[in-house]
Amino acid sequence: MTEKRRFAANRVIFGNTTIVNGVVEVEGRNVVGFYEFKKEPACTEWIGGTIVLVGTDDMIVAYKDDKILNSEY
Repeated sequence: MTEKRRFAANRVIFGNTTIVNGVVEVEGRNVVGFYEFKKEPACTEWIGGTIVLVGTDDMIVAYKDDKILNSEY
């Protein structure tokens, strides 16, 4: 079973949408959820800056500073 990890950043960008104070949930290399937060959720790694989400044919991948975020980040 693949571990799920949560990353929080100042901005999460997906297409034309920008979320300020966003959380991205990742299993393996696949983004399984992303959302805005008011209070930082428990068990979330604050990495700051901007996370960019890119859709492929079968999944969404999260990038931070041109590196893929994954369960082993």
